Amino acid sequence: MDRHEAAALATRLDPDLVLPVRYEPTDARTDDEAFVVDVATRGIPVVLDR
Repeated sequence: MDRHEAAALATRLDPDLVLPVRYEPTDARTDDEAFVVDVATRGIPVVLDR
């Protein structure tokens, strides 16, 4: 699932908060900030745990 698919799923689930967690190897390249923007622009609260 890419960040766009995950954001679309979050929209369908209508959660109170999204906290993205990855289960892939740490060397996998993803753009957490872009995912946050994708979700936030859909009106869903989202945070990153760093």
